[in-house]
Amino acid sequence: MPSGTVVLRDRRGSPRSIRVGKVSVFRRAASWCIYYRENGKPRKYRIGPDRNEAEQRAAEINAQLTHGLPSTFDYERASVEDLVRLWLEHHELVMRSSVATVRRYRAATGHFLAFARQQHIGLMADHVTPRIAESFVKHLRGLVVSPNGHSKTPRRKLRDKGLVYILEVCRSLFNYAIRQRHLPPYARNPFAELGIERMKIEDAKPTGVLSQDEEAAFLSACDPWQFRLFFTLAFTGMRPGELCHLLVEDVHSDARTMDIRNRPELGWKTKTRNERKVYLFDELLMVVKELIGARTAGPLFLARPFAGGPELPFLTGKDAPGLANELNMRVVAGAQKSGAAWDRLAEERTGQKLWRDLGAVTPKEVRREFIRVARRIGRPDLTCPKLWRHQMATAMQEAGVDPFARKEIIGHTRLETTALYTHTREATLGREMEKVVTLRENTLEVVRQRLGYAVSSATA
Repeated sequence: MPSGTVVLRDRRGSPRSIRVGKVSVFRRAASWCIYYRENGKPRKYRIGPDRNEAEQRAAEINAQLTHGLPSTFDYERASVEDLVRLWLEHHELVMRSSVATVRRYRAATGHFLAFARQQHIGLMADHVTPRIAESFVKHLRGLVVSPNGHSKTPRRKLRDKGLVYILEVCRSLFNYAIRQRHLPPYARNPFAELGIERMKIEDAKPTGVLSQDEEAAFLSACDPWQFRLFFTLAFTGMRPGELCHLLVEDVHSDARTMDIRNRPELGWKTKTRNERKVYLFDELLMVVKELIGARTAGPLFLARPFAGGPELPFLTGKDAPGLANELNMRVVAGAQKSGAAWDRLAEERTGQKLWRDLGAVTPKEVRREFIRVARRIGRPDLTCPKLWRHQMATAMQEAGVDPFARKEIIGHTRLETTALYTHTREATLGREMEKVVTLRENTLEVVRQRLGYAVSSATA
């Protein structure tokens, strides 16, 4: 029995209630309960039929209260389903994460919700243990999914990178639960116990880069419209979405720069919300001037039907302020028509429709054209125009560009991310190996003598 315990007994001598410092332990029917006040609020919890366990918990809580620490039960319980809802609302309404990011989070947590509904009905967040998290990993290992979510896509097992991403999202979910006091104060994140960083990635798709000859072959295989697109991507490293949302006003020919800007008033923002400038060297400046021609407003890269053709976009001639007014009127009209059903996704779609009416090329169109050119040069395995970001990051490394400058040019917030985009070509490996060989000339002389002896002996 903990020290400082006071026991009150009934007429038969059985314990009626037990006082452990600031905490009372009492019996109700077949269970023992504890009662105490914390921050002026009464708290009562059912422990179970074991009196010793109830006394131990009371002693633990009394020590926490005595030292001014939050008690073990000082948290707001939430089911896993409520926790996921609150976390997504936090990113949607508080953090204002992009619609695409929230969509990815919803898909990732959807796997955990499906697992909980299937194997742990009514699971509470504070009941998720490392053992349950480990069972979830085993569940994911056997999962068969459609890679892009479409019902007609051939199904396959979840790739290791996808599995790791889902676990990282779940770990962030429970970090949020800890911060918002939905888990006991001294509880650890159950997904932090999995060692996610140490999980092996064994089935990742290859993300190599093109050789310089393949780069040249790719651009040679482009028609004039495709050439302007992919030359710009290849020598700036910008994201396809950033290229599609450039306006003529973003180009400063005299300063030889081009702005990549957030356009929230036009329904578009950069991935990291960071803005940057692109340097226009001679050849790139020439291409940009050809794209602009005599225009003074509108998107820099027009969709194929409007690039040099007689057909004009619906919103031709409108500058950025005029387009902002147009989008605002469309949003207001859509909200009035849809009422409560109007949300950020509807606003995003309205913004996308505005850019299409403006005649801008779309990221989907860029990807389709990239696949067509890749097939022409015998590389049907290439399907993602983001490859040009890898090419640019790799070229900057080979040119010895300062790492911080590389990060700014490519548009990342962390150097670690830029490192993921940086690869080493085979030619570069050979060139660097030759440097090592040159420094070991004395050792190589011995090797040559031995090889010469072996050759002469073999000839004899």
